Amino acid sequence: MFDALKKNNAEWDVIGMSIYPSVSSWKSYNDSLFTNIKDMISRYSCPVMICETGMDYSEASTAKSFLTDLITRAKAISN
Repeated sequence: MFDALKKNNAEWDVIGMSIYPSVSSWKSYNDSLFTNIKDMISRYSCPVMICETGMDYSEASTAKSFLTDLITRAKAISN
């Protein structure tokens, strides 16, 4: 989508992303998300925000692990 926008001279300030992994797949989802974020930053020279996230509330300890990893990796990119 962003390639087509760029080709048509569209402008944007930020790219927003969402992630809603399952309890069993959060690690691979985070890996894919951060590969995609790095690609978006490189290709479009603009910031990327993780705007929405969520996981089954009944899996609190897994959700905490997911969010901790997400936040740690996001901070590493922004520094």
